[in-house]
Amino acid sequence: MIKSENDLIDVLVKFTGIRRERIIDYSKETQLSNVVERPSSINPSREEEKAINYLRKVFVNYNIINDYLNDVETEAPFKDVYSNYFKNVLVTKKDREVFVVALLKKDNTLIKTVVICKGDINAALVPPRDVVRTALEYEAEKIICCHNHPSGVSVPSREDIALTMNIIDILRPLGIEITDHIIVGSNSYQSMAVDYPKLFEEINNVPTSNPAFDKLLMMHGKRLLYHISELTKVSLQKLESLTVKDNELPKVSLRRIIDIICNSSNYNGCDLSTTEKDLLENGIGKFINAQQLIRVVEEEAINSPSSAYEVFEKRFAKEKDKEVIIGLLDTKNKIIGIKKVERTLSPRDLLQSVLANNAVHILVIVKEQNDPNNRVLVDISQKLSNIFSPIRIELLDVIHCNEQSKTIISLKEKNQLMSKAENVACYEDIEFYGEDEKENGIEVEDDWELEV
Repeated sequence: MIKSENDLIDVLVKFTGIRRERIIDYSKETQLSNVVERPSSINPSREEEKAINYLRKVFVNYNIINDYLNDVETEAPFKDVYSNYFKNVLVTKKDREVFVVALLKKDNTLIKTVVICKGDINAALVPPRDVVRTALEYEAEKIICCHNHPSGVSVPSREDIALTMNIIDILRPLGIEITDHIIVGSNSYQSMAVDYPKLFEEINNVPTSNPAFDKLLMMHGKRLLYHISELTKVSLQKLESLTVKDNELPKVSLRRIIDIICNSSNYNGCDLSTTEKDLLENGIGKFINAQQLIRVVEEEAINSPSSAYEVFEKRFAKEKDKEVIIGLLDTKNKIIGIKKVERTLSPRDLLQSVLANNAVHILVIVKEQNDPNNRVLVDISQKLSNIFSPIRIELLDVIHCNEQSKTIISLKEKNQLMSKAENVACYEDIEFYGEDEKENGIEVEDDWELEV
């Protein structure tokens, strides 16, 4: 286990009360960062979930402030400042699409940010009239549209482009310009103004002051202090007295907030006890660093049966008693969770795991089975598709691995995968093996084998 994972486990144990053994067991089946980003996946108690949510909000607000300060110091373009803000706000919305607009004055100063609508994991139905009504209500002269893709892919879809053109056509006669439409993915964003510049007005002027945006950032700063106070029990009044000063530029106070969290050299002269300093530096500071490091480490995407075998081979080696591994994947086919079973699978348990991890694809890998014509696996693929197809979760493949001969059989490659629902979902347990199949070994025809 890498140091950042150990650090994150230390912090989770310290602030949430979840037992270390439970977190370590959880990390064997899914990415550790999911504890914070998808708390329901670890089935926390009410108090544990409350603490996890505080940690998540600390991380989000920290990133909002830190990116803003970096943009100010590097004199980043005006649109990058807003883009980074929206990226950090929306990147945590993994269970639904959210469509937001930033309402601006002529000189690009912020008037207000407004959530126009919320959708589900696949789409948000955006009424253009609500965008127009909001722009007129606040007398905006420019707007920036932004929404997230829970799938993690930040590329604008055809629907995104069509919606943007529709809003532009409606607002332009009213003298209101759309300066950009930002699509937020997993840890990145994409600007439609860069990809489709002819649709948007070019922005050259940068506001010399932006009081509404400064006020918005200070709100995030105070939220950050509040959540830190709730976690560490350091009084909010003490934290504010150390960081927020009257008649001071917001960016100065915000920089002090960031520094006091992650840099112990800034504690000199502060009215903090040794315990409080430790909670800030070795608690909150360690958590932020560990979570950032872990989030940038992404699993390799699974794009073929052989790559699936390679990704799961180590897990097979460690789990000799587990005969079936089910990968829970995102739209890029990257692993966000693992479900390991022996011989029998409860569809209800699997469904719960899939929904808790917001998975959109599943992949089944079965070890050592005597199923020469794949009849058992074909039947299993049909049962799983009956359950998941109606809720738009795709069964990518059912793969049979023979560890000894290093061969795999893919139902998809053999055109045997039943990926569409044909019957009403049945939630009875699914048997992956007959009575003596495991002992009898595996028998396959040579032309069905794929060398790895």
